[in-house]
Amino acid sequence: MLLESTRVNGQILETLPLPSLASAAADLGRVHAVLDEDGIARSIYLYEGVGAPVWQHFSRAMLNVANHQASQNQFQPNANAQAESNKPFSLARQQQRIVNFLGPPGHFLSISYAQVLSGEFNKGLFNNKIVLVGATASGMNDLLSTPVSGLSQPMSGVEFHANVLQSIRAHSLITKVKPTFSLLISLITVLLPLLWLPKLSPLKGLLCTLLYGLLMGLIAAILPKLLGLWVAPSAALLSILIAYPVWSWRKLDAAQKYLDFELNYLQRNLMNAPSVGVVPHRQYDNFDARIEQVRAASQQLRYLKDDKKEMLAFISHDIRAPLARAVMLLDGDSAMQQKLITPLTQAHDLAEDFLHTSRAEMLDKASFKEIDLANLAHQVADDAFESANKKILRLKERLATSLFGCKATLDYCTARCLISC
Repeated sequence: MLLESTRVNGQILETLPLPSLASAAADLGRVHAVLDEDGIARSIYLYEGVGAPVWQHFSRAMLNVANHQASQNQFQPNANAQAESNKPFSLARQQQRIVNFLGPPGHFLSISYAQVLSGEFNKGLFNNKIVLVGATASGMNDLLSTPVSGLSQPMSGVEFHANVLQSIRAHSLITKVKPTFSLLISLITVLLPLLWLPKLSPLKGLLCTLLYGLLMGLIAAILPKLLGLWVAPSAALLSILIAYPVWSWRKLDAAQKYLDFELNYLQRNLMNAPSVGVVPHRQYDNFDARIEQVRAASQQLRYLKDDKKEMLAFISHDIRAPLARAVMLLDGDSAMQQKLITPLTQAHDLAEDFLHTSRAEMLDKASFKEIDLANLAHQVADDAFESANKKILRLKERLATSLFGCKATLDYCTARCLISC
């Protein structure tokens, strides 16, 4: 049975075989292949018909005859077919499947029909075989472009149906995943790069994204062979390919805003610095120019910081020492001591504070470690216990044991003095 139109954009008609052939046929099937938008024949519909999907595919009919099964033409329409029958002149289709091609054109064994008529073939060649008869000569056959048609070599219609027949026979027809499920898979695939892009360097992120795209493409190619499912990978693969450029653009944009902010801050605080706002070498890239400006300003800040440390060291050492010596000399002069001891002591304490500040700024924050003061107090009390016991001293440890300021007291035997930690 053939679906055809007698004129361009005309009504689709169902053309049955001649009555003499139809009455003698073991089964009837529909000869048809679905052409995609690019003109490639990749799939078929298991059931089609005008008004209702009545007719089974021709390959399905051949397999019914080979396996001695009843015809599967749906002359008793089901609920879905009745719903579609409201459009009596439109083409109704059911159960689209992608053909699992076994090989390029010429994959199946073929023999000339003239050789068969003349008996020019090996004995037993057709035993236990399903034989398809069709035109393959140039200019006589119907040609189809298929995914396996290499070097612009089309496939004859009879060989296309041989691939369909073998796919149905091996239960290897490929089913398209529903659009909602395909959309869900694509969203998950697109969001996965967000797990590693924020944590990796630009080079590692690029390599991981490329490997991830290759892996998804490989899975999309293997999935039809393993599970007979087809998930359209184009949207997911395109999103994966543009994920890294978009992410890099966002990171560069954030970095540029940060550089502009820091550069403005440095220019406001280092107005007299000659290197700020001046690029050492002319840069073609404005982003590199900003980096050079921030680098020059940061270097200027480091110089100022070193000057500050030298000043603190000078105040704390070169001024503190004479003040301490002056205080010591006043210890023997009671008259001058009452007048000068107070300002000299204040100046000495101020220099001492500068010394502590200088030492604190020179510390490396990376060397800081957390310490449990309560545990340290316990250890100090344990270490001092033997010495205190010999001198008949009493150690009393008072420590906070909760966030509410509750106190716990531990007494260490006989003591006369109170040491609080």
